[in-house]
Amino acid sequence: MWRFSFAAEAHHADAFLAALDEVPGASAYADAEPAARGPGRWRIHLLCADDRLPRGVGARIDRVADSLGIARPTLARDELPDLDWVARSERRLGPIAVGRLRIRGRHVAACADSAVEDILIDAGRAFGSGHHATTRGCLAAIERIARRRRIRRALDLGTGSGVLAIAIARRMRAPVTAVDIDPVAVAVAADNVRRNGVGHLVRTAIGNGRRRTSPRGGVDLVVANILARPLVGLAPAIAGAARRRAVLVLAGLRVGEQAAVAAAYRRRGFVPMARLVEEGWATLMLARPGATADGTGARGGPQAMSRSAAGGRCGRLPLAARSSGPSSPQATTNMPARWTPISASMRRSMRRNAS
Repeated sequence: MWRFSFAAEAHHADAFLAALDEVPGASAYADAEPAARGPGRWRIHLLCADDRLPRGVGARIDRVADSLGIARPTLARDELPDLDWVARSERRLGPIAVGRLRIRGRHVAACADSAVEDILIDAGRAFGSGHHATTRGCLAAIERIARRRRIRRALDLGTGSGVLAIAIARRMRAPVTAVDIDPVAVAVAADNVRRNGVGHLVRTAIGNGRRRTSPRGGVDLVVANILARPLVGLAPAIAGAARRRAVLVLAGLRVGEQAAVAAAYRRRGFVPMARLVEEGWATLMLARPGATADGTGARGGPQAMSRSAAGGRCGRLPLAARSSGPSSPQATTNMPARWTPISASMRRSMRRNAS
């Protein structure tokens, strides 16, 4: 096993991780460097089976560095003992609590609280342990929508580990089609679906989102946690799969990219209704005008979840900045989902920024 590493500022780490999370046959993670090496410095790691950097990784790092206006980081390489480093790094992550949803790895004890939807995820080589800001944003959207309306059918594009599809099935009791372009991710998702007992609700499929993968008659909810460029390119297909009163949850975009993404869906009749921003990543909820039952209406407003709704009796901690994990793998990181309603003036500003 080989490890490629480089240093990055803390506020740049997520951008590099997002670019490296989908490298086939590799696993990316980050940890904070000792304060003696400089405050606010992180180290980004990529674990690989071979001693050569996987194809395309250098270009991914270059693109992120260019977009941030910084020099390309210097990579170091070292050989590691023959251990399961993916499993070892996952064991450092505690569970995530988002409303009634609790996402945990196999190393974390199950929650016995019947009010909590305890979801076991083995991400393996697929994206989606629940700890990335984009995944947490989608989980918060699922929780918000589940408390406000009934979803009959849903579509999860870019399912990765299947965590979002499983969350929809468990929280909304709705059938979900979970699609990913990566066959490895689809296999991982299918295993997690079986592990969580929702095989009767979740159907996994390999696809790029452009061909018909949603159920006939359309869906009430589309969750797409991918990246800004494919979100724009998939706007016709996603809008075509959505029923008249459907809700779209779009994630995987940086704050500076939300105007362009919103513009692509505005041309398809959808307007942004609310957004959640965490660590520089935006999660958007969109609906067609008049479809106020999307979870952004009068009930609740942009408030944080109540104490009783967040984490149940299975442990609570204030949301901490993303790191290699809580100090204890049993400690729960709570996600206080504070949504911002998007006003007409904000939509006009987004249109100007997209033009």
